[in-house]
Amino acid sequence: MLVLDSSINQKPIISLKDGEIIATITKPLINPDNLTLPAFYCLTRNHQLKIILDQDIREINFNYLMINDESSLSDPNDLIRLQNIININYSLINKSVETISRKKIGRVTDFTINLTSMYVNNLEVTPSIYRNFRGSSLKIHRSQIIELNDRKIIIEDLDQKIKSGLPLPIID
Repeated sequence: MLVLDSSINQKPIISLKDGEIIATITKPLINPDNLTLPAFYCLTRNHQLKIILDQDIREINFNYLMINDESSLSDPNDLIRLQNIININYSLINKSVETISRKKIGRVTDFTINLTSMYVNNLEVTPSIYRNFRGSSLKIHRSQIIELNDRKIIIEDLDQKIKSGLPLPIID
């Protein structure tokens, strides 16, 4: 199932054991090396920042995320194997997107998450106001991404090409 990141943020986390809301999702933990989501940050009822690992999630739907119980929530400092990713604190939102030929495309405003495999599937890129008169956004598939860094995301050129590398003919 594909969902937008913006639709998952602020979703309640429900304990299967108690049937009560124990936390709220705040944002995904993104691994910039492969665009996977090994976990989500959440805020507990006591306003403590915790992390829920993807393997501890029992169910995700449009209304809530369900886990076994509160013991499935981890303190960020306790997750040794994820410390590098936690320290990077990578975010896709508001990253500048440009092509390999340095043409500026816009900024990331949202992204699609594949909940089955827990990876980023598409980026939603909104061009600047000057370039975007219609108010539409552009979807960039993960296979088009060449490089990620702290400041920008570099993608393939958007010119349509067939497998031989020649441009597609323009038909009027």
